[in-house]
Amino acid sequence: IPLATIKITNSNQAVYQFIHQELPAGNLYYRIKQVDNNGEYVYSRTVLLHNKSGVNNYSIYPNPAGNYIQVAAPYFATGKTLIELFVATGRKILSKQMQSATEEINTAHFPAGSYLLKLQHNDLMQLSKVLIVH
Repeated sequence: IPLATIKITNSNQAVYQFIHQELPAGNLYYRIKQVDNNGEYVYSRTVLLHNKSGVNNYSIYPNPAGNYIQVAAPYFATGKTLIELFVATGRKILSKQMQSATEEINTAHFPAGSYLLKLQHNDLMQLSKVLIVH
């Protein structure tokens, strides 16, 4: 299944990149099909990527947190990832959509204590314990 088509901009050697957004969990196989102007094509070698769902897909720092928490999710599409913060009793105190690959959450007005941060992206849900100290 083609993920992208990248048109060359010149006939000289160049470097191109493609970022696969919304990676599913499991084994992912990648290869490049290079098509010349005359229609001839060659394939690159196949590369295997094993993506364990939720591992290294995002990070939360600093933890313990003081006046802010940074949530970084560079491989998730912006606008499609929901951040929610819950107190220990389960009451939701924050809900916001990520608008960029990194979001800063102001925690200065939250009491010190243990919280649960939920990151929801399509079918992937990640929960992380966050400690706020002042």
